[in-house]
Amino acid sequence: MSTVRHTFICPIYNVIVDDDVLGVDFNDYIIIAAAEFYQNYASKLYCRDIGLLDDVKLPIRGAVVERPIAKYMIISYLELEDENEQSVIEANNKKINEFFAGFCFLIMALRWLAPGNIQVNNAYVLSSRSSKRNDFGISTPLPNIRNRYSEGPNSLFFRDYKITRDIMGAAMSLGQTLVDNYQSIEYPAVYFNQYYQTFHLQDKLIKLMTLFETSLMCDSPVEKQYALICRGCFFLNKNIGPILKCAYSLRSEYLHSGDISQKTIKKVKTIVGVEEAWKALFVFITAYLEPIVRQLLNGLLRELIVSRKSINQIDKELDEQIYEKLGAC
Repeated sequence: MSTVRHTFICPIYNVIVDDDVLGVDFNDYIIIAAAEFYQNYASKLYCRDIGLLDDVKLPIRGAVVERPIAKYMIISYLELEDENEQSVIEANNKKINEFFAGFCFLIMALRWLAPGNIQVNNAYVLSSRSSKRNDFGISTPLPNIRNRYSEGPNSLFFRDYKITRDIMGAAMSLGQTLVDNYQSIEYPAVYFNQYYQTFHLQDKLIKLMTLFETSLMCDSPVEKQYALICRGCFFLNKNIGPILKCAYSLRSEYLHSGDISQKTIKKVKTIVGVEEAWKALFVFITAYLEPIVRQLLNGLLRELIVSRKSINQIDKELDEQIYEKLGAC
């Protein structure tokens, strides 16, 4: 049965890509700039009326940009059978869905490796005469992709994600590791993806703190805040107590009253050294809490691989190690 080569294209938002990364094949994934897409791909592919040309629209001097635009995209290739029989269509769709699922782990790995607001929305599978658009479980709605966060007339910006050759090489390895061990770390991974999918600060904070609890509190002891801080500090081998305690208070106040007390916001301002409340919260979440979460995820994954134990078992053993440490003092 004959096959037709299809091009997989996923626009990636809020990224800066080193020149020596562009056009390089990383395990069948290639990053190209939007300009190259229009020069070498657009005329050869059936990409009308499916949204791709809006996703990667080239800038026009003086034009108002009304939606996020991707400056780069990741491409790959799939060989699909060229038949219209229902069984063939179903087999092709299964192959496409499996490819999309694998691609999710690449984006997850990039997010685990470094800070930066890397985002995806839709991806496309195109040939010269057909097109298919899909979103992912990790897709972010277009309104939440924007990099500017505003309160009134003032704005702060989420950091762009910098893609280097080293990062791409590491992402290939980590992505496969996540595939192989995903069942063991699924819940923390899901909440980290949801952190990227949400936009408002309170939602981001809730996702990160829920991630902490699914990572360090699987056995649900009664005094959660105290146990979370003790386990977090011990597991990461550094004093993150003030940050976790403040984050826990923020999360509780958001969930129970929908607002933050002046006492808690004062603690946030003290930690980050910023006086304006919403700016202090922005910095606290993106520059203080998020890096700790990223360190926790990577450390937990390593421990799961080395010990071959569940998160629940690891959490219980943390307490035993803490008691032993205290007894030796």
